[in-house]
Amino acid sequence: MEYIKDCWLQLRNIDVIKGESYILNKINLNLYKGEIVTILGPNGSGKSTLINLIAKNIYPKFKDDSRFLIYGKENINIWDLRKKISFVNRDLHERMDNGLTVKELVGSGIYGSIGLTKGQLFTDDDEHSINNIMNIFDLESFQSSKYKELSDGQRRSVLIARAIISNPEVLVLDEPLINLDFKAYYRLVELLNKLTSTGISMLMATNKIENILKDTNKLILLKNGRIYQNGDPNKILNVSTLKELFGIEMKILKSNGYWRSVPI
Repeated sequence: MEYIKDCWLQLRNIDVIKGESYILNKINLNLYKGEIVTILGPNGSGKSTLINLIAKNIYPKFKDDSRFLIYGKENINIWDLRKKISFVNRDLHERMDNGLTVKELVGSGIYGSIGLTKGQLFTDDDEHSINNIMNIFDLESFQSSKYKELSDGQRRSVLIARAIISNPEVLVLDEPLINLDFKAYYRLVELLNKLTSTGISMLMATNKIENILKDTNKLILLKNGRIYQNGDPNKILNVSTLKELFGIEMKILKSNGYWRSVPI
């Protein structure tokens, strides 16, 4: 398979199997630089598996007609991958050192570590980058707080700030808006919407239509490990597709760029 210009991810006929079950089946997908992409599907549809596949945490079943290219490479070095693509998922949250401060965790993203090694100090340039990102994410007053002392919304902000402080080309988010109260939810939605205007490519997984960001220009509907539909959300989101995806009839509303669903 030839590399497609400006395509950061190319998947052709990709399967992921656990035991005797297909977690992902016949996945064909091209993601381009600058796209804001949402993967939408019910729990168990394979969203997190797809993200773990991209992160090289798991691997597909290799077949003669399968291709898996990241930036045109089948065997991208894991460190090169992390320089270009930052991931925020449950695995990252579970690896966080609860005893480290917000500043230490956010700043450590510059070096792709969790915290600093013994004796390592932030440079003046590091301090500038940390202060800037803390200001953007409204974390200045929490910089000395321990990660374990933060609310869920604050922890998500810290993880995302840490992910983008190294200026990655792509940000991949797995359910970043789940289980937040209203205030934390809308503050994080506002922040993510601002990030979409910076030129970063974004891939976000969610199980709710309400979480689709304003600037999303590609929607991937995932069901039972297969891509049900893939395209412009304005063209593929309707009562029929949501009924097929979630098994319930819902009226779809869109106001000020935000999607909403209401049971019929």
